[in-house]
Amino acid sequence: MSHWMRVAAMGILGLWAAGLTAGCSAAQERAPLRDAQVYTENGKPVITVITKSLESGYWNMVQAGALLEGAARGYTIHLAGPNTEENVQAELDQIVAAQDDSAALVIAPSDPNSLVTTIGDAYAVGIPIVLVDSELADDSVYDAFVGTDNYKAGNALGTYVGEHQPGAKAAVITGARGSQTHEDRTDGILKGLEDNGCTVLEVYTADSDRNKAIAAARSLLEAYPDLTVLIATSDDMALGAQQVVQSLGRSDTVSVYSFDATVEGIQAIAQGDLAAAAAQYPIQMGRDSIALADQILHGKPVEKRSETPYEIITADNAECFLDGIREQMTAAGMSTGF
Repeated sequence: MSHWMRVAAMGILGLWAAGLTAGCSAAQERAPLRDAQVYTENGKPVITVITKSLESGYWNMVQAGALLEGAARGYTIHLAGPNTEENVQAELDQIVAAQDDSAALVIAPSDPNSLVTTIGDAYAVGIPIVLVDSELADDSVYDAFVGTDNYKAGNALGTYVGEHQPGAKAAVITGARGSQTHEDRTDGILKGLEDNGCTVLEVYTADSDRNKAIAAARSLLEAYPDLTVLIATSDDMALGAQQVVQSLGRSDTVSVYSFDATVEGIQAIAQGDLAAAAAQYPIQMGRDSIALADQILHGKPVEKRSETPYEIITADNAECFLDGIREQMTAAGMSTGF
């Protein structure tokens, strides 16, 4: 059991990744790889990208990267995903359905355990499998993973908080239990806070849901009048927490930090509503995932695990970061609204 889960039990229950062509793929025996030319649409092989949710600015950026790289490499990209990250069954069903017409699959698994069998079945029949953002409990059922080291990025965020708010009394609002992504982020944040002299009052699970984060923030602020920092492991939760902090008139005494740096999150940082965020490079993740799938389909060896960068976004660099996202989203033909 991780440290943050023990804490919870006591409480209220982009840059191009180098070396993509080096290394080796999974050792599990499988059928020969699919012939990409059999699974085409409009004369182009199909790669289906299944993210944890379609209704998320973060996953929209992953999709944009996939569309950009797919166009550059001559693929038709299908986009799929459930409406919410908690709907694991819907994602499982989409993985099964996509196998009929896809040369390869790019998947962001919402649960590290429950999707292993379904993804493993697709892998076994010769479908190239690239995971993006989140890994599985069994690394023998996919070819490659690309994403952020969530522990390192979380640790950088916790360290940043400790350096800029010495002695902070902090609470963490985290995502769904069982999500390795949010566990790693939380563990890294806690280590960064504790190593830099901050006190961790509690960790509260809110399932990456803004409404649940609103309830969590309200409960935490009532339980700990001396709380000075709230850190959420996703932007949606951070924005919900900030809404409560503002409504209670505590913006001068409580700082809210985030993780992901979606467009809405970065805008909130630029406006001074959020203090800072650990930013991933989801557009780059999307691009790298298609590049890996392409190399696998062409019989080239790939790294089993490729990391994309992370960065701390503050008011000083928020606008520049937004400009880069806007340019790439527009190039992908996706609406930005900012």
